[in-house]
Amino acid sequence: MRQMKPPPVSIIRCSSESTEVRRGEALHAGIELKNNTREKQSFFAWFDVASLDRQRLASYPFFKPVELHLEPEQILEQDAYILIPYSAATQTYLLCLAVGPKPDARWDERFLEIAVAPQRELHNNRCNLCGAEVGEGSIIRKSPSIRLAKCRSCGLVFDFDMEDTHSLLYQLGKVYGGSLTFVKNSPGIIEDYDRRNEIVLGAELERIIGSTGSKGKRLLDFGCGTGALLMEAKHYGFEVCGIEPNEAAIAFARSARDLAVYASVEELVRARGAVGFDVVVARHTLEHVANPKQTLRDLRSLLMPGGLLVIIVPHFNFFARRILPNSMPRFSYGLIHKGHQYYFTQETLARYLREAGFREIEFRCSIIGGFLSRWAQRAEGPGEPGKNKVLGGVSTALSRVLHVTRLSPVLTVYAR
Repeated sequence: MRQMKPPPVSIIRCSSESTEVRRGEALHAGIELKNNTREKQSFFAWFDVASLDRQRLASYPFFKPVELHLEPEQILEQDAYILIPYSAATQTYLLCLAVGPKPDARWDERFLEIAVAPQRELHNNRCNLCGAEVGEGSIIRKSPSIRLAKCRSCGLVFDFDMEDTHSLLYQLGKVYGGSLTFVKNSPGIIEDYDRRNEIVLGAELERIIGSTGSKGKRLLDFGCGTGALLMEAKHYGFEVCGIEPNEAAIAFARSARDLAVYASVEELVRARGAVGFDVVVARHTLEHVANPKQTLRDLRSLLMPGGLLVIIVPHFNFFARRILPNSMPRFSYGLIHKGHQYYFTQETLARYLREAGFREIEFRCSIIGGFLSRWAQRAEGPGEPGKNKVLGGVSTALSRVLHVTRLSPVLTVYAR
């Protein structure tokens, strides 16, 4: 009997230690893929949802195909993290992992039977900022996936339903490539993202240099991801270091970019001692953490006397958020979604900083310009100081207009 020829890429293993996952949490799956040919294979991998009789259901938008590459006859072990949305029905599903030359053209597939359970009944019953009790009567926005509460005492807005630590870890770690992440094969996505934001990073660094007085100082990026800001800062003469909880991002930053990145403040202190930094940056990170008050105190402890803390967060009072539905992310900045624990205004962020011990607090214009970076079609690789200064100047000028008119979707604060 003639044997069937194996597909170019096959799935050797797709398994999970758990057969149950809660809504809003991440399912961890171990995967092995094999290139059965003597040629390099570029292909896609994705998850679909199927019924128990293996009838394929409509693809869910939170399962996005990820492009992968395998060398001739290479066997690749992978970790995949699948975030289960809060809108998922509490029932048993078959998750189907598929590989193919393009989405929906399959070479091979494997199934996992997973039961989706209700999310944990945890609530933020006390305001993290002022400590006041907050009940369900303080909820100002309610949807199937999120409930926002506003403290009646200090005005802080936050997610009333707490995230568990596991989910926060991956959301804070900036899970790349959609809800499905193959952790060892995302550098293409990461590098493209870095190039598109290079102008913004460079402009922010030049402003930091102007505020600190000289180059060559020590800079810490809290929530550094794979190290885009750190790589840019090295070109400006900074001695750099990062903190990032996502294991995949740490591995990439260390191996591919030779950066000193640690999983937590505690790990950083154990490895380097009480080393003071001249600058600490937290870009789009504070809104994800479970305890902003403690986080700001920790960051202040890492600063040299007179050191600069730069905080960049989404602005909850952004005008488009107030007048347009959140389902229009291009216009409302996609501000409200699971994973954002806290929603800051200028008043609440300033109070947080004062209570953490900062005395000089200055809100600056937020540098908006990702679209300019895309338009510029940057060349591959990290940039250099002064590169594309014209676009950087246009971006900064636009940002100043938005800041003066209080129309900026982002808050940027410099604190000492």
